[in-house]
Order: sequence, then C-alpha cells, then structure tokens
Amino acid sequence: NRKLFLQDLNFSEEACALLDEFYKIYLEKFEDPTGSAVRTEPHFSGLDWRLDVHLGSRASKPAPAAKYLLKLSIRDREAVKDVMMESSYADLCEVT
Repeated sequence: NRKLFLQDLNFSEEACALLDEFYKIYLEKFEDPTGSAVRTEPHFSGLDWRLDVHLGSRASKPAPAAKYLLKLSIRDREAVKDVMMESSYADLCEVT
C-alpha cells in the first residue's frame, strides 16, 4: 500500500525502496513489538488560554492593557507538566 502511494507520486523504484527502508527504521525506533506507539520525547498535550484586560483604576488612567495567559501542557512519558506563560497580542503575532 505504501509503495503504491509512493509510485503514484512518481517516485522511482529505487527511491521507493530507500524510503521504505528508512520508514522501517523509524518504526523500530518509535513502536514496540506489541504495535502500540512509544513516545519517549516530551510532546504537546493541551493548551488553555485566557484573555485578561485591565481597563484602569481610580488611582490612574492608563490605556487599557490586554494580556494572554497561556497554560501549555506537555506530556513526558506518563507525567504531564504544565508551563504557564503570559504574552501580549503583539508578541503572539511575532511567534506565529
């Protein structure tokens, strides 16, 4: 099935064989013999966010300030680690 897909993309027979070999090496690295996937590196688990807007106070009249509060959940084997971040809209735009 995989070889037919690669042939449909006009890969040569040699390129198909090479890609198949590398794919098998990849499978051995990331799957155990029972067939279930094994993730050893930390990976994304979830993202929660909230927008906070400070409109002002009686003591001062600053311009409204908005900030995003983000909680990024990272799964490392069985444990989940939460990373808290704070950002402005402009900083988020620079990242994306």
